Amino acid sequence: MTVRYHRAGIAGTGRVARAMALALAPRSAKPVLVWGRSPDHAREAAAMAGGAVAGNCAELAARCDLIVIAVADDALVPVVAGLADALVPGTEPFVCHVGGGSGAAILAPLHERGVPTAAVHPAMTFTGEAAQEVERMA
Repeated sequence: MTVRYHRAGIAGTGRVARAMALALAPRSAKPVLVWGRSPDHAREAAAMAGGAVAGNCAELAARCDLIVIAVADDALVPVVAGLADALVPGTEPFVCHVGGGSGAAILAPLHERGVPTAAVHPAMTFTGEAAQEVERMA
């Protein structure tokens, strides 16, 4: 598989986050970086993908060129704000979210800082079987 990103980052530790981390791991030159509100869940999600744990979402902003936000809809605003506040001038990671309840407008704080953004809504159900879900996404 061709590496496409210096480092992919995942904000979230649930079913979708784990499947995305596993899917992006072979496309990331460095281990996928995972951050979540629960350090234990972040360690589990990172281990599943052979990744590493970020101490906070600011670390994702500083170290990743692709960031997938896969958190509950009610957590999107604070995660986006945290990423936007943490951006180092001159860095422009591609950031997308996979929440079904919001469009790309929720990413405006990032977009206003020059970050390319997108809302990507998976058209499938995630069951928690990450390896099978990666196959279904292919």
